Amino acid sequence: MSGQDEGAGRLAERLIEAGDAYLETYELDEAEQRYLQALRVLPKKGYEEQTAWAQAALGDCSFLKNDYKAALRLYSRVLAMEEGYAGAYALLRSGQAHYEEGNMAQAKDCLLQAYLIEGASLFEGEDRKYYELIEGEEGYLD
Repeated sequence: MSGQDEGAGRLAERLIEAGDAYLETYELDEAEQRYLQALRVLPKKGYEEQTAWAQAALGDCSFLKNDYKAALRLYSRVLAMEEGYAGAYALLRSGQAHYEEGNMAQAKDCLLQAYLIEGASLFEGEDRKYYELIEGEEGYLD
């Protein structure tokens, strides 16, 4: 990895952290800008995990803006990554976006996959309605 790539990676890391801080305070436009800037500077190779998390965070911004279609596009990019970074998280969020769009079969599929990867702890702090959709699935849930 070149020194230039490492410098770009450090810059992207700071941009992602700034985006996270804005996201926590629901300054969604500012958060989006930081994540987009991070994606523009991230090198293509060696920074796949940061790329996945920035994409997932952009999906969160869209989700919080109730733009579920955009959120689904972003989460699907994360899920398409070979390494599987943020997979359970992206599945959870995809399931939630499908739920909000009224696509209950797809929501249930994504939420159940997320549960199978991470368990019930992934649903902590989330609206109970998402867990209730998969609750009682024969042979999967406690």
